[in-house]
Amino acid sequence: MTETVPCDNIKSDLEYVNAIIDRQSGREPTPDVKRFQTQLMYKKELCRMQKEE
Repeated sequence: MTETVPCDNIKSDLEYVNAIIDRQSGREPTPDVKRFQTQLMYKKELCRMQKEE
């Protein structure tokens, strides 16, 4: 049995994190925001790979 990645809310999560980054205009995103964005991008890629299987 293989585990699947929950792919339900990726689009809304990406919109949320991008809105936070936009609010921090002109500054580098905080490490927490950047980490969350990176995790979402990995999750998005894993979901894409999961759909292709």
